[in-house]
Amino acid sequence: MNAYTEVQNHLVRSHPLERQLAEYRRDNERVLKLGTKLGANAWYHFGIIDFDGVIDELEKAVALPGAVPEVDPQARQLLAALRDVNPTLKALTRYQTTREFKEDGYKFAREQHPILVPKVEAAAKAMDAYGTALFERELARDVRRAALLPEDAPARRFLATSLALRRAVQRFEAL
Repeated sequence: MNAYTEVQNHLVRSHPLERQLAEYRRDNERVLKLGTKLGANAWYHFGIIDFDGVIDELEKAVALPGAVPEVDPQARQLLAALRDVNPTLKALTRYQTTREFKEDGYKFAREQHPILVPKVEAAAKAMDAYGTALFERELARDVRRAALLPEDAPARRFLATSLALRRAVQRFEAL
C-alpha cells in the first residue's frame, strides 16, 4: 500500500494532467489550426512530460506480493493508460527539439493532436479513479481504527474529526 501511495504522491506532484491538458488546449488551439501563418511569434507549447518514472514506480508496486483488492484494478488500468500515452508524449517532446518543429508549421504536432488528447483524457480519468480508490481505502481503514478505540479516547475524537473533514472535502470536490 505504501508503494501505491508513493506513486500517487509522484502523480500529484509531477503530473496534474487535467490542468496540463487545459493549458495545452488553451496555448495551442490557434497554433494547431493555423500553423506558422500566425507569424514568427506563434509558438506551439507542449508542457506534458512523459511518465517513465511513474510507470517504473507503478510497475514495481503492482508486482509486489500481496493484494490490495480495492486498488489493484485501478492501478492496472492506470498503468495501461500511462503506457498507452507515453510514446506519444515522448514523440512530441522529441519533435520539439528538431529543426522541423518551427519550419514545418507544427505539422507533426497537428497530426498527433487528435491522438494525444483522447489518450491524455483517458490517463487523467485513470489517475482520478486510482486516487479515489486510494482515498476510499484510507477512509475505510480509519473508520475501522476509530471503531476499535474507546468511545472517550481523544484519538477517536481526533480521527472522527479527520474523517468528517475528509468526507466533506470529497463531497465538495464532487460538486
